[in-house]
Amino acid sequence: MSIYDIPELICAADLPVSGDCIETAAPSVVSDAVNEANLIIWKMSGGRVYGLQSATVRPMLGSSGGCGDPPAVVLQDPVHRVLWVMLDGALLEPSAWRLMDRSKLVRVDGRQWPTSQNLTRVLSETDTFAVRYEFGRPVDAVTKRAAIDTAVELVKLASPDQNARRLPPNVTSTRASGVSLTMQDRNQLVRELGSYLESVNRFMALHNPMAEPPTFVYSPETSPRLHALDRNG
Repeated sequence: MSIYDIPELICAADLPVSGDCIETAAPSVVSDAVNEANLIIWKMSGGRVYGLQSATVRPMLGSSGGCGDPPAVVLQDPVHRVLWVMLDGALLEPSAWRLMDRSKLVRVDGRQWPTSQNLTRVLSETDTFAVRYEFGRPVDAVTKRAAIDTAVELVKLASPDQNARRLPPNVTSTRASGVSLTMQDRNQLVRELGSYLESVNRFMALHNPMAEPPTFVYSPETSPRLHALDRNG
């Protein structure tokens, strides 16, 4: 997952405080369910939906964004915001740099980024350069609902006496008190989530990685905005 490890779409506090056996589940069960739900939803999106992540990078070389563009440090796209820039152990004033195209950090104070640094030194020392920033996009409501519902179902899997599961049709009861689930059942749950969790179905309709993106064109004769064309146009 690039320079981030676990997609943080939801946390345990996002789950309902009661009902669906949440209040009787051990904290470790809830935590595991949340982590697994985050990974499942992230993977179902083809790795495109991962919320906001933060990172500190130490660029080694300045790069040019193109002919005529000012020298830039290229960051993970899309950048949500740059938190700080540090040079030689001191924070650089925000007026000295600017974010362009949601990925290129350029200097606007008449200077250039350093082309090298000593990576064996900590950031409080000289000959160091670092950028701290957030990238990605805030989790939308559809994604959050799908992750919450998935996490709740995973909590239920750890509570064999819970009768309100929304399970695949061919999962059968193996004991009178409830359903004893195997790893095969869990894999089937992941494959069929969209067929019995409406929120996951809506999520896939919005973030299906197999869907083709719309085509955009720009014409100076019409508007400076981008215009989406349907496939019949």
